[in-house]
Amino acid sequence: MYIKLKSKEGKVIETKVGSCWTCVFLSFLGPLLRGDVKFFILYALLDGIGLFIALHFNENIGVPLMVFVTLLFEANYNTWFIRGKLNNGWEAETEKDREILIEKGVIKVEV
Repeated sequence: MYIKLKSKEGKVIETKVGSCWTCVFLSFLGPLLRGDVKFFILYALLDGIGLFIALHFNENIGVPLMVFVTLLFEANYNTWFIRGKLNNGWEAETEKDREILIEKGVIKVEV
C-alpha cells in the first residue's frame, strides 16, 4: 500500500507503508536510494559489525546478526522513514493517506 507525503514547499513523494523489500534485496542501499543518510549509516554499520564478526570470530554469531538486522529493517524501515518525514514537517497529502497511516499504526491519534 502506498501513500503520498507533501512537504511545506509543495514537494510530493510516494512511499510504501509496510514491509520494505528493498532492504531485503539491496541491504543498506535501500535507505541510500531514498537519500536517508542516517539510516544508511546505521544499517551499514550494523551489517558491517555482523560481517566482521562472521569473518574474524564466529560465523554462528555474525551471520544471524546480519539476518536479524535485515529482518529488523525489512519490518520497520518504511515506518521509520515516514515518521522521520512527518517529524520534519511533511504531512499526508490527502485524508485517505492520513487514514492509512493511522490504520497501519504509523501515526497515533489521541482520543
